[in-house]
Amino acid sequence: MKYTDYIGKTFGKLTVIELDHRNKYRNAILRCLCSCGNPKNVLVLPGDLTRIDGPTISCKRCSEFEFPGKIFGNLEVEAFHHRDTAGVAHFICSCSCGNPKKSIIPGYSLTRKDNSTRRCRICANKLRTYIGKNEVHLLDLKEKELAIDIERQVTFGNYVVDGYCRETNTIFEVYETYHDRKIIRDLERQHELTQQLNCNFVIIPDRSH
Repeated sequence: MKYTDYIGKTFGKLTVIELDHRNKYRNAILRCLCSCGNPKNVLVLPGDLTRIDGPTISCKRCSEFEFPGKIFGNLEVEAFHHRDTAGVAHFICSCSCGNPKKSIIPGYSLTRKDNSTRRCRICANKLRTYIGKNEVHLLDLKEKELAIDIERQVTFGNYVVDGYCRETNTIFEVYETYHDRKIIRDLERQHELTQQLNCNFVIIPDRSH
């Protein structure tokens, strides 16, 4: 869409008024008004109004009042905490696991669908442990299936791969469900590794979480 297609339209609580200016990269910056009555204009990039992972659809003042009481993943927002030097709102959150220690989370991390910051550190550590054990289990099964030895966590340049078999020159990667949202990055990584090593590349899907 051209920036002119956004003018006059409403996204959440924001109505696009006009082009405010262009930044140093010549990107259009749109001026919006929020339906909450906040007289301060909201300046956004057109793509920020429609992006899937946490669009900008209200003014900053709204988030301070709208987030408390909402649940994002394992976290329930209790109250607004502060704004950092960049103006990003942070919130006090409690986790459904019962961890008495509160988490201070930036608002954009709560609304992004591909972000793992929707749980406390205890829950995050448990998940990482589970993923690690499941990865080991799946690679063990692949070793038995192919009757080969697979080294774990092998480094090639800037990349660390889940498994590598020197005998067959094959990389093995366990792809959990979150890889579905980063497929382009994964394909670029796969292409670079196979070009660098002239190797085979095997993906082991993990749909357990």
